[in-house]
Amino acid sequence: MLKVVMISSEWRGIESQSYFRKVIDIVSKHWKPMLILAPCPGKKGLVKIKEGVWYYCFPSFRNYLLFALSRHKIKSKLLVAQDPFWYGVMALLLKHSYSKVIVELHSQYFFNKKWLKYRLRNMIYHMIGRKILQKADYIRAVYYDKKLFNKYKNKVLYVPSNYTDTHIFKPKSLNKEYDVIYVGRLHPQKNIEYLVNILKKLKERGYKCAVIGKGNQKYNIMIKKTGCKYLEYVKNLASFYNKSKLLIIVSHDEGGPRVAYEAIASGCLVVTTPTGKIKEDLKKYPECGELLTGEDILKDIIIISRVLQEHNKRWYECYKKIKKELNFDKQVRHYGKVYEDLID
Repeated sequence: MLKVVMISSEWRGIESQSYFRKVIDIVSKHWKPMLILAPCPGKKGLVKIKEGVWYYCFPSFRNYLLFALSRHKIKSKLLVAQDPFWYGVMALLLKHSYSKVIVELHSQYFFNKKWLKYRLRNMIYHMIGRKILQKADYIRAVYYDKKLFNKYKNKVLYVPSNYTDTHIFKPKSLNKEYDVIYVGRLHPQKNIEYLVNILKKLKERGYKCAVIGKGNQKYNIMIKKTGCKYLEYVKNLASFYNKSKLLIIVSHDEGGPRVAYEAIASGCLVVTTPTGKIKEDLKKYPECGELLTGEDILKDIIIISRVLQEHNKRWYECYKKIKKELNFDKQVRHYGKVYEDLID
Protein backbone atom coordinates (compact mmCIF):
# COMPACT_ATOMS: atom_id res chain seq x y z
CA MET A 1 0.00 0.00 0.00
CA LEU A 2 1.16 3.54 -0.77
CA LYS A 3 1.67 5.95 2.10
CA VAL A 4 0.78 9.07 0.13
CA VAL A 5 -0.97 9.91 -3.13
CA MET A 6 -0.61 13.57 -4.09
CA ILE A 7 -2.99 15.09 -6.65
CA SER A 8 -1.34 18.09 -8.23
CA SER A 9 -0.79 20.25 -11.29
CA GLU A 10 2.96 20.20 -10.55
CA TRP A 11 4.42 17.99 -13.28
CA ARG A 12 7.92 19.52 -12.97
CA GLY A 13 8.84 17.05 -10.25
CA ILE A 14 9.82 14.64 -13.03
CA GLU A 15 12.68 17.05 -13.88
CA SER A 16 15.68 16.36 -11.65
CA GLN A 17 16.70 20.03 -11.19
CA SER A 18 13.23 21.56 -10.67
CA TYR A 19 12.10 23.37 -7.54
CA PHE A 20 9.26 20.92 -6.90
CA ARG A 21 11.67 17.99 -7.27
CA LYS A 22 13.74 19.41 -4.40
CA VAL A 23 10.59 19.41 -2.27
CA ILE A 24 9.78 15.81 -3.27
CA ASP A 25 13.32 14.63 -2.50
CA ILE A 26 12.92 15.83 1.11
CA VAL A 27 9.29 14.91 1.86
CA SER A 28 9.60 11.48 0.25
CA LYS A 29 11.87 10.46 3.15
CA HIS A 30 8.72 10.68 5.28
CA TRP A 31 6.09 9.71 2.70
CA LYS A 32 7.39 6.93 0.47
CA PRO A 33 6.15 4.84 -1.12
CA MET A 34 4.30 7.72 -2.75
CA LEU A 35 2.57 8.47 -6.05
CA ILE A 36 1.93 11.86 -7.65
CA LEU A 37 -0.96 12.23 -10.10
CA ALA A 38 -0.44 15.11 -12.51
CA PRO A 39 -1.10 16.19 -16.11
CA CYS A 40 2.39 16.03 -17.69
CA PRO A 41 3.07 17.58 -21.14
CA GLY A 42 4.42 14.89 -23.46
CA LYS A 43 4.28 12.11 -20.85
CA LYS A 44 1.79 9.33 -20.23
CA GLY A 45 1.51 6.54 -17.67
CA LEU A 46 3.78 5.59 -14.78
CA VAL A 47 7.17 7.33 -14.43
CA LYS A 48 9.59 6.33 -11.67
CA ILE A 49 11.59 9.37 -10.51
CA LYS A 50 13.45 7.77 -7.59
CA GLU A 51 13.25 4.77 -5.29
CA GLY A 52 9.74 4.58 -3.82
CA VAL A 53 8.44 7.63 -5.73
CA TRP A 54 6.41 7.59 -8.94
CA TYR A 55 4.47 9.98 -11.13
CA TYR A 56 1.35 8.85 -12.92
CA CYS A 57 1.19 11.21 -15.88
CA PHE A 58 -1.91 12.15 -17.84
CA PRO A 59 -1.56 13.63 -21.34
CA SER A 60 -4.33 16.16 -20.69
CA PHE A 61 -6.54 17.46 -17.90
CA ARG A 62 -9.50 15.70 -19.52
CA ASN A 63 -7.80 12.31 -19.04
CA TYR A 64 -6.95 13.35 -15.51
CA LEU A 65 -10.60 14.05 -14.69
CA LEU A 66 -11.88 10.87 -16.38
CA PHE A 67 -9.46 8.84 -14.24
CA ALA A 68 -11.03 10.28 -11.08
CA LEU A 69 -14.59 9.92 -12.36
CA SER A 70 -13.91 6.22 -12.99
CA ARG A 71 -13.62 6.05 -9.15
CA HIS A 72 -10.46 4.00 -9.53
CA LYS A 73 -9.40 3.05 -6.03
CA ILE A 74 -5.72 3.63 -5.34
CA LYS A 75 -4.74 2.11 -2.02
CA SER A 76 -3.07 4.79 0.10
CA LYS A 77 -3.16 6.00 3.68
CA LEU A 78 -3.15 9.69 2.77
CA LEU A 79 -4.60 11.57 -0.21
CA VAL A 80 -3.17 15.08 -0.62
CA ALA A 81 -5.05 17.51 -2.88
CA GLN A 82 -3.02 20.60 -3.74
CA ASP A 83 -6.14 22.64 -4.49
CA PRO A 84 -9.61 22.47 -2.92
CA PHE A 85 -11.52 22.59 -6.19
CA TRP A 86 -10.49 20.18 -8.98
CA TYR A 87 -7.97 18.20 -6.96
CA GLY A 88 -10.12 18.14 -3.84
CA VAL A 89 -12.98 16.62 -5.87
CA MET A 90 -10.59 14.00 -7.25
CA ALA A 91 -9.24 13.14 -3.81
CA LEU A 92 -12.75 12.51 -2.48
CA LEU A 93 -13.57 10.34 -5.51
CA LEU A 94 -10.42 8.26 -4.99
CA LYS A 95 -10.81 7.97 -1.20
CA HIS A 96 -10.91 4.58 0.54
CA SER A 97 -12.70 4.05 3.82
CA TYR A 98 -9.27 3.92 5.54
CA SER A 99 -7.75 6.88 3.68
CA LYS A 100 -7.41 10.37 5.09
CA VAL A 101 -7.82 13.38 2.79
CA ILE A 102 -5.81 16.58 3.19
CA VAL A 103 -6.82 19.57 1.09
CA GLU A 104 -4.14 22.24 0.76
CA LEU A 105 -5.07 25.92 0.63
CA HIS A 106 -2.36 27.91 -1.14
CA SER A 107 -4.28 31.17 -1.38
CA GLN A 108 -6.98 33.13 0.42
CA TYR A 109 -9.66 33.10 -2.26
CA PHE A 110 -12.26 31.43 -0.05
CA PHE A 111 -12.48 34.46 2.20
CA ASN A 112 -11.54 37.38 -0.07
CA LYS A 113 -14.78 39.14 -1.02
CA LYS A 114 -13.12 41.36 -3.63
CA TRP A 115 -11.78 38.33 -5.46
CA LEU A 116 -15.11 36.52 -5.24
CA LYS A 117 -16.97 39.45 -6.77
CA TYR A 118 -14.43 39.71 -9.56
CA ARG A 119 -15.61 36.62 -11.45
CA LEU A 120 -18.60 34.33 -11.41
CA ARG A 121 -16.23 31.38 -11.74
CA ASN A 122 -14.59 32.26 -8.44
CA MET A 123 -17.97 32.27 -6.71
CA ILE A 124 -18.58 28.75 -8.02
CA TYR A 125 -15.12 27.70 -6.77
CA HIS A 126 -15.97 29.22 -3.42
CA MET A 127 -19.24 27.28 -3.04
CA ILE A 128 -17.87 23.92 -4.16
CA GLY A 129 -14.59 24.45 -2.33
CA ARG A 130 -16.35 25.00 0.98
CA LYS A 131 -18.17 21.68 0.57
CA ILE A 132 -14.87 19.94 -0.13
CA LEU A 133 -13.22 21.51 2.92
CA GLN A 134 -16.12 20.28 5.06
CA LYS A 135 -15.61 16.71 3.80
CA ALA A 136 -11.80 16.72 4.05
CA ASP A 137 -10.19 15.17 7.11
CA TYR A 138 -7.60 17.96 7.31
CA ILE A 139 -6.87 21.33 5.71
CA ARG A 140 -3.35 22.59 5.20
CA ALA A 141 -3.15 26.40 5.40
CA VAL A 142 0.06 28.11 4.28
CA TYR A 143 -1.02 31.42 5.86
CA TYR A 144 -2.88 32.39 9.00
CA ASP A 145 -6.51 33.39 8.40
CA LYS A 146 -8.65 33.85 11.51
CA LYS A 147 -11.89 33.10 9.65
CA LEU A 148 -10.49 29.85 8.29
CA PHE A 149 -9.22 28.71 11.69
CA ASN A 150 -12.47 29.65 13.45
CA LYS A 151 -14.64 27.89 10.88
CA TYR A 152 -12.70 24.62 10.58
CA LYS A 153 -10.96 24.64 13.98
CA ASN A 154 -9.24 21.30 14.69
CA LYS A 155 -9.01 20.32 11.00
CA VAL A 156 -6.54 23.09 10.10
CA LEU A 157 -2.81 22.37 9.90
CA TYR A 158 -0.75 25.55 9.72
CA VAL A 159 2.22 24.59 7.50
CA PRO A 160 3.68 27.61 5.63
CA SER A 161 5.27 27.15 2.20
CA ASN A 162 7.51 30.21 2.07
CA TYR A 163 10.62 27.99 1.93
CA THR A 164 13.35 29.67 -0.08
CA ASP A 165 16.52 28.12 -1.47
CA THR A 166 19.09 30.47 0.06
CA HIS A 167 21.88 28.78 -1.89
CA ILE A 168 20.33 30.45 -4.95
CA PHE A 169 18.55 33.47 -3.48
CA LYS A 170 21.16 35.35 -1.50
CA PRO A 171 22.65 38.86 -1.33
CA LYS A 172 25.15 39.80 -4.05
CA SER A 173 27.25 42.91 -4.56
CA LEU A 174 25.40 44.21 -7.63
CA ASN A 175 24.43 47.77 -8.53
CA LYS A 176 20.75 48.61 -8.16
CA GLU A 177 19.32 49.14 -11.66
CA TYR A 178 15.62 49.16 -10.77
CA ASP A 179 13.62 50.89 -8.07
CA VAL A 180 10.44 48.80 -8.28
CA ILE A 181 9.87 45.38 -9.85
CA TYR A 182 6.93 43.02 -10.23
CA VAL A 183 7.48 39.27 -10.64
CA GLY A 184 4.59 36.90 -11.36
CA ARG A 185 1.79 35.89 -13.67
CA LEU A 186 -0.24 38.56 -15.41
CA HIS A 187 -3.59 37.27 -14.20
CA PRO A 188 -6.78 38.82 -12.71
CA GLN A 189 -5.92 37.34 -9.30
CA LYS A 190 -2.82 39.57 -9.32
CA ASN A 191 -4.87 42.78 -9.66
CA ILE A 192 -3.04 43.76 -12.86
CA GLU A 193 -5.16 46.85 -13.61
CA TYR A 194 -4.17 48.38 -10.28
CA LEU A 195 -0.53 47.37 -10.83
CA VAL A 196 -0.53 49.13 -14.22
CA ASN A 197 -1.89 52.35 -12.68
CA ILE A 198 0.75 52.27 -9.93
CA LEU A 199 3.57 51.67 -12.44
CA LYS A 200 2.42 54.58 -14.63
CA LYS A 201 2.50 56.95 -11.64
CA LEU A 202 5.92 55.70 -10.60
CA LYS A 203 7.28 56.24 -14.13
CA GLU A 204 5.89 59.78 -14.11
CA ARG A 205 7.88 60.42 -10.94
CA GLY A 206 11.10 59.17 -12.53
CA TYR A 207 11.36 55.75 -10.87
CA LYS A 208 12.86 52.85 -12.82
CA CYS A 209 10.47 49.89 -13.00
CA ALA A 210 10.52 46.39 -14.45
CA VAL A 211 7.99 43.58 -14.86
CA ILE A 212 8.79 39.87 -15.23
CA GLY A 213 5.92 37.58 -16.15
CA LYS A 214 3.40 36.82 -18.83
CA GLY A 215 -0.33 36.44 -19.28
CA ASN A 216 -2.99 37.00 -21.88
CA GLN A 217 -2.50 39.49 -24.71
CA LYS A 218 -4.59 42.17 -23.01
CA TYR A 219 -2.35 42.28 -19.94
CA ASN A 220 0.86 42.02 -21.97
CA ILE A 221 -0.14 45.14 -23.93
CA MET A 222 -1.17 47.02 -20.77
CA ILE A 223 2.21 46.36 -19.15
CA LYS A 224 4.14 47.43 -22.25
CA LYS A 225 2.23 50.73 -22.33
CA THR A 226 3.49 51.62 -18.83
CA GLY A 227 6.96 52.26 -20.27
CA CYS A 228 8.56 49.89 -17.75
CA LYS A 229 11.09 47.29 -18.83
CA TYR A 230 9.09 44.15 -19.64
CA LEU A 231 10.48 40.61 -19.76
CA GLU A 232 8.44 37.42 -19.95
CA TYR A 233 11.26 35.43 -18.37
CA VAL A 234 14.74 35.89 -16.89
CA LYS A 235 17.23 33.05 -16.52
CA ASN A 236 18.79 34.31 -13.28
CA LEU A 237 15.98 35.67 -11.12
CA ALA A 238 18.19 35.94 -8.03
CA SER A 239 20.49 38.40 -9.79
CA PHE A 240 17.52 40.39 -11.03
CA TYR A 241 16.26 40.75 -7.46
CA ASN A 242 19.73 41.85 -6.37
CA LYS A 243 19.66 44.60 -8.99
CA SER A 244 16.37 45.91 -7.58
CA LYS A 245 15.33 47.79 -4.44
CA LEU A 246 11.67 46.91 -4.05
CA LEU A 247 9.26 44.14 -5.05
CA ILE A 248 5.61 45.15 -5.41
CA ILE A 249 2.66 42.77 -4.86
CA VAL A 250 -0.92 44.02 -5.30
CA SER A 251 -2.75 40.68 -5.51
CA HIS A 252 -6.33 40.06 -4.43
CA ASP A 253 -5.10 36.89 -2.73
CA GLU A 254 -1.89 34.92 -2.16
CA GLY A 255 -0.63 32.07 -0.03
CA GLY A 256 2.95 33.28 0.57
CA PRO A 257 3.78 34.39 -1.99
CA ARG A 258 7.17 32.77 -2.37
CA VAL A 259 8.48 35.59 -4.59
CA ALA A 260 8.32 37.92 -1.57
CA TYR A 261 10.75 35.75 0.39
CA GLU A 262 13.03 35.13 -2.59
CA ALA A 263 13.22 38.90 -3.10
CA ILE A 264 14.00 39.65 0.55
CA ALA A 265 16.72 36.98 0.56
CA SER A 266 18.23 38.68 -2.51
CA GLY A 267 18.42 42.28 -1.32
CA CYS A 268 14.89 43.62 -1.92
CA LEU A 269 12.29 45.07 0.37
CA VAL A 270 8.60 44.30 -0.24
CA VAL A 271 5.39 46.32 -0.45
CA THR A 272 2.20 44.30 -0.69
CA THR A 273 -1.55 44.37 -0.31
CA PRO A 274 -2.62 42.66 2.97
CA THR A 275 -2.68 39.06 1.76
CA GLY A 276 -0.88 35.76 2.38
CA LYS A 277 1.82 34.96 4.92
CA ILE A 278 3.88 38.01 3.94
CA LYS A 279 1.15 40.11 5.59
CA GLU A 280 1.92 38.39 8.92
CA ASP A 281 5.68 38.68 8.46
CA LEU A 282 5.65 42.39 7.65
CA LYS A 283 3.92 42.94 10.99
CA LYS A 284 6.52 40.75 12.68
CA TYR A 285 9.47 42.24 10.75
CA PRO A 286 8.42 45.80 9.81
CA GLU A 287 11.93 46.56 8.53
CA CYS A 288 11.20 44.29 5.52
CA GLY A 289 8.55 46.52 3.92
CA GLU A 290 5.05 47.87 4.31
CA LEU A 291 1.44 47.07 3.51
CA LEU A 292 -0.32 48.89 0.66
CA THR A 293 -3.99 49.82 0.59
CA GLY A 294 -4.59 48.26 -2.83
CA GLU A 295 -7.27 50.93 -3.34
CA ASP A 296 -5.77 54.40 -2.92
CA ILE A 297 -3.05 54.99 -5.52
CA LEU A 298 -1.82 58.26 -3.99
CA LYS A 299 -1.41 56.72 -0.53
CA ASP A 300 0.34 53.70 -2.02
CA ILE A 301 2.76 55.87 -4.03
CA ILE A 302 3.67 57.70 -0.81
CA ILE A 303 4.31 54.35 0.94
CA ILE A 304 6.46 53.11 -1.96
CA SER A 305 8.49 56.33 -2.07
CA ARG A 306 9.16 56.15 1.67
CA VAL A 307 10.31 52.53 1.57
CA LEU A 308 12.60 53.27 -1.40
CA GLN A 309 14.23 56.16 0.44
CA GLU A 310 14.86 53.92 3.46
CA HIS A 311 16.02 50.85 1.52
CA ASN A 312 19.68 50.85 2.53
CA LYS A 313 19.15 51.11 6.28
CA ARG A 314 16.06 48.84 6.39
CA TRP A 315 17.11 45.85 4.27
CA TYR A 316 20.11 44.75 6.36
CA GLU A 317 18.08 44.87 9.58
CA CYS A 318 15.28 43.00 7.84
CA TYR A 319 17.56 40.26 6.57
CA LYS A 320 19.20 39.69 9.96
CA LYS A 321 15.78 39.06 11.51
CA ILE A 322 13.89 37.18 8.81
CA LYS A 323 16.58 34.83 7.47
CA LYS A 324 15.60 32.15 10.01
CA GLU A 325 12.21 32.01 8.24
CA LEU A 326 13.93 31.17 4.95
CA ASN A 327 15.46 27.78 5.80
CA PHE A 328 14.39 25.59 2.86
CA ASP A 329 15.39 22.19 4.23
CA LYS A 330 14.01 22.82 7.71
CA GLN A 331 10.62 24.02 6.46
CA VAL A 332 10.17 21.24 3.90
CA ARG A 333 11.17 18.60 6.48
CA HIS A 334 8.53 20.06 8.80
CA TYR A 335 5.95 19.72 6.00
CA GLY A 336 6.92 16.08 5.50
CA LYS A 337 6.90 15.28 9.22
CA VAL A 338 3.47 16.83 9.90
CA TYR A 339 1.88 14.57 7.29
CA GLU A 340 3.88 11.53 8.40
CA ASP A 341 2.48 11.93 11.92
CA LEU A 342 -1.05 11.75 10.47
CA ILE A 343 -0.23 8.45 8.77
CA ASP A 344 1.33 6.70 11.76
